[in-house]
Amino acid sequence: MITVLTGGTGGARFVDGLHRIVPSEELTIIVNTGDDHDWWGVYVSPDVDSITYVLSGRLSAERGWAYAAIPSTACSR
Repeated sequence: MITVLTGGTGGARFVDGLHRIVPSEELTIIVNTGDDHDWWGVYVSPDVDSITYVLSGRLSAERGWAYAAIPSTACSR
């Protein structure tokens, strides 16, 4: 069993590599929630999102963060 304390884009890259060589049932990931905040009425968990997206194969390779299906112009407002 491997337990990882992680967060941010570097943590997402680390977890991405680790989960490719360690079976899922042997991996426990504890994700930082210290950067969570309420943004215009929407609760945002950036580190949890990044880890979830990378493990599901949906992290934007171009940006290194965010869901790949969200166009980068959606965040430029």
